[in-house]
Amino acid sequence: ASYDLSDDESYVVVTVENPTVVVLATFVQQGYKITVEGDDHGTVSVPASAVYNESVKITVAPDAGYELESIVVDGTNLPLNDKNEYSYTMPNADILISVAFKAIEYNITIGIIENGTLSSMQETAHVGEEVSVQYQADEGYHFINFYVNDEVKALSADNKFVMPASDVVLTVKFSESGYGIAVKDVEGGTVVPAVYEA
Repeated sequence: ASYDLSDDESYVVVTVENPTVVVLATFVQQGYKITVEGDDHGTVSVPASAVYNESVKITVAPDAGYELESIVVDGTNLPLNDKNEYSYTMPNADILISVAFKAIEYNITIGIIENGTLSSMQETAHVGEEVSVQYQADEGYHFINFYVNDEVKALSADNKFVMPASDVVLTVKFSESGYGIAVKDVEGGTVVPAVYEA
């Protein structure tokens, strides 16, 4: 015969007439639940459960433009590391893993600008943030393109661009403006306009 033990039972009493009886019990180690919270802007890879005294591996992968700010396991702050890999010895109870991510502040630098000026309203920004810029062409020039890290980017109607997940160098290209030359009617000949470099 076989007998099941409940969670709070540690033994079974068996009454038999034959005194020669062998009772065998098989015990399975209990698994405890692992819960993760606060995983916005990143992912946390961890098993759903573990048994007592098992070493639990925790791997954290922040989203682009974010970094891990803290990781707390059942009230214990784990020291951060560059690999974002952690381990925790499982107690004989369920555990809660709390993580927090923060946006990385990236630098904004103005590159070499010719035939005009360019300025940014801020020196740093985080991914997805709208950054305002101002540009002014020198006299005789007009705006052509705006560049972020040497790539052409469109500016919004109010001169804003969306910050990528990296430091940026901003530049603009200005081109010399062309002007029309009007020739009035003349008598006794013709007038042919020509352009000479100064």
